Amino acid sequence: MKWWERILVQEEPVIVLGKTRTGKTTAVLNFIYQAKNTADFYIIDLYGEYGSLDLPRYKPFLPFKALKPYLPYILSAALRPSSSGFEIAAAAEEALKENPETWEEFFETLEVIRTRYYHGVLGIKSRLLPIRELLVDEDLPLPPPGIIDLSQVYRLDSKFIFQAVFSAWLLQEAMVKEFPRTTFLVIEEASEQNLPSITPIIISAMRLLGKHNIRPIALYHTLPDYENYEKTLRQMILMVFNVGQISEDYFKFFNFPRDVKRLKKGHCLIYIPSENKWYTVKIKAKILPSLKKATLSPLITVNKNNNEDKNTKKDTEVRISNSKNNQEEFKKELNAIQKEIQKMKEVIGNVQSKSPSILSEQVRSLATEIERVKRRVAASESSIDRVFDDLETIEKRLAKLEMKISKMEEFLRKIAEFIEFRVQEASMRGEEYPLFKKVRK
Repeated sequence: MKWWERILVQEEPVIVLGKTRTGKTTAVLNFIYQAKNTADFYIIDLYGEYGSLDLPRYKPFLPFKALKPYLPYILSAALRPSSSGFEIAAAAEEALKENPETWEEFFETLEVIRTRYYHGVLGIKSRLLPIRELLVDEDLPLPPPGIIDLSQVYRLDSKFIFQAVFSAWLLQEAMVKEFPRTTFLVIEEASEQNLPSITPIIISAMRLLGKHNIRPIALYHTLPDYENYEKTLRQMILMVFNVGQISEDYFKFFNFPRDVKRLKKGHCLIYIPSENKWYTVKIKAKILPSLKKATLSPLITVNKNNNEDKNTKKDTEVRISNSKNNQEEFKKELNAIQKEIQKMKEVIGNVQSKSPSILSEQVRSLATEIERVKRRVAASESSIDRVFDDLETIEKRLAKLEMKISKMEEFLRKIAEFIEFRVQEASMRGEEYPLFKKVRK
């Protein structure tokens, strides 16, 4: 059984773990390409990395009328602070009692109740205003499986907030309707959801999504520091790529196999919880040519017009852009290149090699004289080298001699100090040093 088939037949979410540029996105691309005929995929594409897949591509949008029934849950579960955030849910419930029909009316109602729910209103607006351009008033349904293109959203916080809200929206839709096939939700940069100001809905919704035939594929750089989240993720299917120096910690403390410390680029370890077994696999570096976004279809855009009747449904515009290769122009360019190559061949063929010129006698004699000078110089250089070698040898011998002389001087100095000490000692006793007596005799 191939690695992607082994993952496909399981039921748990998939956690792809590894540092940057180790092949996480490539592995997910491979999996989607192999499994797209038997499963559906929602891909929240933050940076346009999934353009090579032949899947429908949608602009991101959050319709008020579609989200209105779930709005208190989405705001309290996906966007509340990890500390508590109950005031956010209370503020949303209170604002919805006024039955607003648009996002603008919802924000206006929040301003009215701001004095009673100050922190809740401030929390809602601080999280929704960064994605203001993605908020629409139409009653649009959840888009079909495909790629949600966030590559044109330039603020990172807007990308992550939309990611959390869309995940909560998908969870609520899964609770009220049944998905016919196994559906995967691909979440890039999932570790960024674990922010101090936002509850990581991705982790808390893992099990709930699984109960409704939706399996998240979350890409992480490292396991979260929070122990409960880390233990939850370790119960999922793990695809572990090179994690750098922390691989030693995973081996020691999390019981990862020893191979985690020597994974190369494109290689990964796959853990299947139902089998309690690890597999080592190699992921292909590339499966598809990179296609332009214009070749992906359909691209749904939303026409926002607040001056029209609020209760009227507005049709979404579907633009199908098909880029076709112009074969005629390609043939013309190819013929032009072939003509240029033919001209170059003709020019090269006309170039004839010239016969080498014969040296005159004067040049030969000059060359002979130069050779003699070179030999003399070489002999002189050799003699000079020998002289320098001899000088170096003499210097080494002199250095050794100086060392011996210094040792002898040190020895004589110690003898002189000893004799001086004994002379002083004898004079203190009123005696004469024996050495002087012998000298006098």
